[in-house]
Amino acid sequence: FRAVSGQHTSVPAAAPPQELFEEPARPRGALAIVVFLMVLVGGGAYALMFERERVMALIPAAQEPVASVVQPSPPTQTSEPVAQDAPGKLAQEGVHSSLSLAREAAEVRSGELLAAVINEARSPLLSSLAKARASAQRNAKKSDINSVLKSARRAFDRGDAAKARDLYHDALDLNSRSPEAVTGLGWALLSLGRTASAAVQFRRAISISSAHEDAYIGLGKAERASGNLQEALKVYEGYLSRFPGGRKASIARYQRDQIRKSLGM
Repeated sequence: FRAVSGQHTSVPAAAPPQELFEEPARPRGALAIVVFLMVLVGGGAYALMFERERVMALIPAAQEPVASVVQPSPPTQTSEPVAQDAPGKLAQEGVHSSLSLAREAAEVRSGELLAAVINEARSPLLSSLAKARASAQRNAKKSDINSVLKSARRAFDRGDAAKARDLYHDALDLNSRSPEAVTGLGWALLSLGRTASAAVQFRRAISISSAHEDAYIGLGKAERASGNLQEALKVYEGYLSRFPGGRKASIARYQRDQIRKSLGM
């Protein structure tokens, strides 16, 4: 009646009692919820009864996005350690590379220093080696020549002057400046009657070693055998002047006195 009576607001009427004419107010929201639930329950019952397989097939697909939204998977931690380990790894590689370069540089430097030392020591080393080689050769020759000289002296002592001569030549092949070999050759030639050649060898021995006494005695005898008494006298007097107490002094003195007598001195 309010809706109808509203058109005649100019004529107010007495309001009847409310409890006689108004219906009790019903909430519209509750009614809508009830209707929705009925439809939902009915649809669900229908689906479970007649479309169960399709509904069960759709349930995982429907729940998967929800699960991913509600419970997101925790972020993987592989990226963070990699990011943290990358500088350390690079630093380690740098250290290894630096050590390798330092080691190579040290090896190169050591090689250069060693080469420099070798180059500096090369000339003295070669000189020392040459001297050592020459000394070894001299020692070897000396050992050999001593053996040959002994054989030559034994041959001369037993009267084989020709054999002694050959052996002295062998000794000179080992050492051409051996005063013993030259003097021995002079004595062998003198025994063979070759006085002039013997005198040459004696003089050669004195030129090699002026301290070789036996060469003076041999030269004096060779000059006397050749008839050169004045020359022989000079040789003996020269020996006595140089070696007054020498091993051959008595021989030189005797020969000197004999020559003086021959010369009427």
